[in-house]
Amino acid sequence: GKPGKGAGAVTGTGISCGADCSESYAYGTSVSFTETPGTGSKLTSWTGCDSVNGNACSVTVTANRSVTAAFALENYILTAAKTGNGSGTLTASGLSCSGNTCTGSYPYNTAVSITPTPNTISTFSGWTGCDSTSGNTCIVAVTAAKSVSAEFTLKKHKVNIGKPGKGAGAVTGTGISCGADCSEDLEYGTVVSLTATPEPGSVFGGWSGGGCSGTGACEITVANAPIDVTAMFNVIGALSIDTGTIGTQISIAGSGFGDKKGKVLVGDTAAKIITWSDSSIVFEIRKPLIPGPYKVTMQPRQQKFYATMGESDMFTVKAPENASVVTDFGLPGEQIEVRGNYFGSKKGKIYLEDSASGWVKSCRVVSWAMDQTTGESSVIFAVPKPNGYVPGIPTSYTVRVTNKVGTALASVEFTIN
Repeated sequence: GKPGKGAGAVTGTGISCGADCSESYAYGTSVSFTETPGTGSKLTSWTGCDSVNGNACSVTVTANRSVTAAFALENYILTAAKTGNGSGTLTASGLSCSGNTCTGSYPYNTAVSITPTPNTISTFSGWTGCDSTSGNTCIVAVTAAKSVSAEFTLKKHKVNIGKPGKGAGAVTGTGISCGADCSEDLEYGTVVSLTATPEPGSVFGGWSGGGCSGTGACEITVANAPIDVTAMFNVIGALSIDTGTIGTQISIAGSGFGDKKGKVLVGDTAAKIITWSDSSIVFEIRKPLIPGPYKVTMQPRQQKFYATMGESDMFTVKAPENASVVTDFGLPGEQIEVRGNYFGSKKGKIYLEDSASGWVKSCRVVSWAMDQTTGESSVIFAVPKPNGYVPGIPTSYTVRVTNKVGTALASVEFTIN
């Protein structure tokens, strides 16, 4: 007999088992049997022998006798290694991991499927050593000791450099020479030190975004999201930007302004002075103005008259514009973001309007923010419950963003489901 999950042959005088596993012998005949394991199998035991010597079983036939050679499948080690500068996990039945090495012992010809799962800062890049793959899964038939490897790499995120000012200059740092190359994909955890160098006739006004401020080096660490950094280069004696609204901050770079705080007018309206030095003025529009162009004048403390900026340095006040809802549908109580430009730094109002019925509803504003340099804006509001609201029957409304300067209508209607 040949029980067990393995395979093999037993041979002896008159027997080749294989197929012929029974034979008749004369009384007193001494028979020696030899086992030969099949591929991926091994002999585990003889039973019924008079004696065993190595792999040979000896029997003296004095009656009907039964001899059994038990064959089992060989076990082989499968090793799965994690490579690359990222990290993640490998999972498969029977596989256990320690550090970057995973191992498992499997019977001959077992099909093992290994699944990779990158962590939040990594991505899975690929396998080597697999017999086949299905999607990201590695499939191995364990017919001998085998090794596979899975590569995990750190995710890359964009570092974007913006230069919105009227001046000119370069920003340099790891992988960035902006100049021309103002966007770079960098690995998670990369530390970048950005340096700003103004061109002749310009002055560097400072950093914003990415946690940077001031005029020194801007040091950022690439996290799990894109990073936007603004480098403001000003023409000496010119406005840093020429469009904005309530809350916009504008700088004037030059010399001879004096160290004592003076005054700046936008049209006939006084601006809020944020900082004042001999070479730089930063001011903010705090009061509402009718949209349109205005002359900017300044009066240093030491002089008795206002100096008007050049005709090319008119400042244009903007009403909210380019409003768009990030999600164009929702349920009452859900929070929805509206993005656009020039919403202002002071909280305004959000309305939903139904032109057919005349229904207008003021929405609860959860947050209201605007970049004081670029004017990029974001508002989050809570969806109100309309009059006669019936769940499951969608109704579309116009979204209106209003501040003390003006109004913008969203480009796409919002639907309450």
